[in-house]
Amino acid sequence: MTIVHNWKLWCDTEGAFVTIWAEQEPTVCPNDPSGHSIDASKTVVQETTGTEPTTSEGTPVVSLDAPHEDDKRLVVVNFPGSEGSMLYVTGAGDDPNPTPPASGRGDGDMIIFDVADAGESTVELKYNEPVELHDGRLFVPDPSQWDIYDRWDFAVVIAASTVTPNGSGTGNCNVVDAEGNPGAPDATHYIVVPAAGNGAYDIDLDNDAAPVPAGKSQAGYWDVDKDTGEVTASTTPGAARWHLLLVSPRIYIMKNLPMPCHPTGLFDFDAYKAEWIGMGPLWQIDIKINRQSTGPGKAAGWLVLFRGDTT
Repeated sequence: MTIVHNWKLWCDTEGAFVTIWAEQEPTVCPNDPSGHSIDASKTVVQETTGTEPTTSEGTPVVSLDAPHEDDKRLVVVNFPGSEGSMLYVTGAGDDPNPTPPASGRGDGDMIIFDVADAGESTVELKYNEPVELHDGRLFVPDPSQWDIYDRWDFAVVIAASTVTPNGSGTGNCNVVDAEGNPGAPDATHYIVVPAAGNGAYDIDLDNDAAPVPAGKSQAGYWDVDKDTGEVTASTTPGAARWHLLLVSPRIYIMKNLPMPCHPTGLFDFDAYKAEWIGMGPLWQIDIKINRQSTGPGKAAGWLVLFRGDTT
């Protein structure tokens, strides 16, 4: 039996991933081989079927695009990021408005605090495409500058989605309350649901839609592509993984922690999985220091992320 692989390709022309079963690695997009180009660096094997090679003992093995021994046995490496993502360590966010050909990655606000006295200070980190947060470190060069009453928070802030009225009743969305009752945007009616061209409002899904996890209830109305951040109306409305809200949620990953005033002067955060941080600048990471003691103080940090592009 012939060995056939399920290939996942990034089509530059379409700006999306496509899949195809083939024996050999494709070099063009199957949707339009003559007109669509691909980014070969993003091509991965998702599944393999057919007659497989065996070890010297005759045990079947699967040959994937991964490190392997001479007898084709896979070298297993614990990698918490999504397939196709790459390790990215940074002490800064991205510049959301770079000047081409610069990508803006790593050119945004830096994780640096240089405070003069008591008060609050915040660093806002934006990323130009979805990333996955793994771990990181906050450290102080002089622990004697800080006290146990000096505190810091680490949160993900999701921008509010925005809608505009559609006077002709042909909009792509409506606004409802928690029970699904339609109404005008207010303190109660803040959930955006899809409409089939007969809505009272419109939303720009490319620029003004910031998806919010629906939580364990899985009661959302929208689907999100975690590679591109594309938001689309769900085929299972009311049972999807994402909401669009007209409010801005703040999701704390760490809250009210003491500053690293231990002699080592550092706080390490290690996790065994990665959390998706989506939608580029519409999601941001906020690191805030609430300094109670007086006098100057300095701190800095870095994050371990996974992302599809690292230039």
